[in-house]
Amino acid sequence: MDIGTNRGMSPPVPKAHYTAFDNIKILSCERFGAHSSIWNFERHAHDFYEFLYFIDGKAHIEAGKNMDISMFNLVIYPPGVYHEEKLDVNTYQEVYCFWIATDKIEAIDQSVVVKDKDGEFRTLIEKMYTEFKSDKAYREELLILYAQTLFSLLKRYFSQPPVEKDLLVDRCKLWIQEHYLENFEIASLAQAVFVSESYLFRYFKKKTGMTPMQYKNYLRIEKAKYLLCASNFTIDCIAEELGIADSKHFSHLFKKFEGISPGAFRQKRKI
Repeated sequence: MDIGTNRGMSPPVPKAHYTAFDNIKILSCERFGAHSSIWNFERHAHDFYEFLYFIDGKAHIEAGKNMDISMFNLVIYPPGVYHEEKLDVNTYQEVYCFWIATDKIEAIDQSVVVKDKDGEFRTLIEKMYTEFKSDKAYREELLILYAQTLFSLLKRYFSQPPVEKDLLVDRCKLWIQEHYLENFEIASLAQAVFVSESYLFRYFKKKTGMTPMQYKNYLRIEKAKYLLCASNFTIDCIAEELGIADSKHFSHLFKKFEGISPGAFRQKRKI
């Protein structure tokens, strides 16, 4: 990744050992899309830790191993590890990319992919990004605390015993991630994963806490939040971009998820 002046599947579970963070600094933090000039598609490495969080889209990364990346995956490149990113041309990518300089972390000595199933990494990364772009008092202190919290979350993530992969839920999520801008019915999803509609509905909700359609709407609202902050699109245009014909329905849906209207969210979070 090429931010500023500087010019990648899952490895074995790393050892849960971390150094003290006496020297830690967030060097850069950006949010950008597939067409940004920040991307560096050549094979390269850095002398700091690079974190790449996929909000949207897919990619194939070569970084000592082949890694297929999708939405809500956090990719970590340690210092000195060469990597090369190849975006999926059939999807639109949206990522957070940030660089952290700190002492060597023995637990992360090779490229790592973290699946952010509960959204806790994203919540922290969003706070980190907002703070990095601000000029408020105690900014540097808060950024150090956020970075320390990030590494503590990673320590907990790696120390937990492996969870058996739920292939049906994973297949459903991947299919929805590819089609969430379309107005599909649950029958289409059930047909794609070869189960009945009623079984899919019950199983997906039991495992994720939401129905397949609620998950689709969740992805739409996450996309809307980015468009509200990073573009000047009208509410009508954003609704259309999300595949929602009625902007009033979009505003109602947005408020149901976020507690405020799209316009109020834009005023609060405008980049």
